Amino acid sequence: MNKPIKVLHVCQRMESAGVQSFIMNMYRNIDRNKVEFDFLVHYKEEQFYDKEIEKYGGKIYKLSVREDYNFLKYLKELDLFFKTHKYDVVHGHMDTLGYFYLKYAKKYNVPVRIAHAHTDSVQSGIKKIPRQLMIKLYGRNANYHLACSQESGKYMFKDDFRVFRNGIDVKKFKYNKEIRKKVRNELKLEDKFVVGNVGRLHVVKNQEFILKLIMELKKEIPNVFFLLIGDGELENYLISKIKEYDIAENVLLLKKRSDVNELYQAMDVFLLPSLFEGIPLVGIEAQAAGLPCVFSDKVNNKLSVTNNCSFISLDKFDKWKEKIIEIKDSFKRKDTENYIIKNGYDSYSIAKSLEKFYLTACKDTKEGANNE
Repeated sequence: MNKPIKVLHVCQRMESAGVQSFIMNMYRNIDRNKVEFDFLVHYKEEQFYDKEIEKYGGKIYKLSVREDYNFLKYLKELDLFFKTHKYDVVHGHMDTLGYFYLKYAKKYNVPVRIAHAHTDSVQSGIKKIPRQLMIKLYGRNANYHLACSQESGKYMFKDDFRVFRNGIDVKKFKYNKEIRKKVRNELKLEDKFVVGNVGRLHVVKNQEFILKLIMELKKEIPNVFFLLIGDGELENYLISKIKEYDIAENVLLLKKRSDVNELYQAMDVFLLPSLFEGIPLVGIEAQAAGLPCVFSDKVNNKLSVTNNCSFISLDKFDKWKEKIIEIKDSFKRKDTENYIIKNGYDSYSIAKSLEKFYLTACKDTKEGANNE
């Protein structure tokens, strides 16, 4: 039997976030007798998916450049790492430092070097220009370009890329009345109209916008309740805003959870008021759970795969209120499994396609080297 090919995924860290969820969905469904995954990350502390990775036999190598900002040390560590660790594939998911880690992968003759685009825009601010520069360099040392969408691929690579959608385990998120009842009982939400959001507590995710909505909505929907799932650097700030807006009795902040699929069932509407976003996995998950979704118009409208989605400008605060009230009064939840599968977001099928891609790319590069 042939040895499995070895794939190194390069990420910031294996936290509970969209890119990492995509990778783990691939890891759970790929044939691990044919393809092995290891991980090179840029923070030292333990992360949400570390134990699951180790359960599957994957190794996690941890650098610290995102903590100590010692760039010269980072370059030396990359050089030593790729000199002493041999991989068939390096699959990059981190565009900001992609030029550098792919450069060292190339130096030490990793045959398949992948730059994967996961966004189609960059947040404004002081980091915008340097990040745009690094995005231009991202694919330079790669010989394969992948993207989560056409827009992401065009934004980062212009052309010559292949799309692999961010898939989910559709059956895991499928609408289930019994699970809904159980979770709502456990969280004491039986008589609440539950607005939900899942994501990092980060300025880009704009959860403060939802807090303002809850403050206004409770005047018209007394039983409105905000279920916020995630953690991040804005946690204390958001807690202070909850107090300031006098909505502590209307908000439950849950941190990292392994049962997010069940928590979706407890919601009545899902909101994503992001300042910018590509096709976020949480939007697909929420639709798979049969939820009506309201997204900001900064989210790619191709995220809508169930006809249960609205895209509204963040400048139109009253429109958000009106839409949520309309959903409360008229929306009937239903099974959307077929919509998700039909639109190509089933993680098993995507994992099999990625597995085939890895194997074919390794074969092609090996044959190419032999013919030189």
